[in-house]
Amino acid sequence: TEIYTLSLHDALPIYNATGYTTVSGTSYAVPFAAGVAAMALARNPNLKQHPGRLKSAVVNTATADLQGGVHVTDAGAGKLNAADAVNVAATLEPAAISFGPVPAVLPVNRPLTLTNVGSSTATFSITVRPLTSDSNARVTVSQSSITLSAGAPQDITVSLAGSRPAPGAYEGF
Repeated sequence: TEIYTLSLHDALPIYNATGYTTVSGTSYAVPFAAGVAAMALARNPNLKQHPGRLKSAVVNTATADLQGGVHVTDAGAGKLNAADAVNVAATLEPAAISFGPVPAVLPVNRPLTLTNVGSSTATFSITVRPLTSDSNARVTVSQSSITLSAGAPQDITVSLAGSRPAPGAYEGF
């Protein structure tokens, strides 16, 4: 199957021989994301009973190698990665967490469920990769390594600890 693209030049659509063009917007992205979700569901039918796991399979396998200083709030989880979404080994529920408005006293804890959606026992390493940081506060996880049998879930806790960070937005993967 070949995909042909159009690029705009002087407001007239013309064929782009490279096969690539720049497009943006939700209307363009949604069909691709829906298609990847359908492929992941076809490969892992057990995700049908757990919509949060299906969302995680798509969102948490996106690659974070975006160009420039793009932030999570600007680009979401990153570039869609269909192969990884279809072959996902584990899911996280919820697919993303927020500490919301940070209170004066820390820690703030958020629950996270890791599920092995693979067909055999696997060990998963859990790390926090901050994109922005503050010397006053840090994000930690209750367990850095978990071994789960096929289909097994395990609850972990993600915490914002230390002292209240300076005002601003902080993000990471």
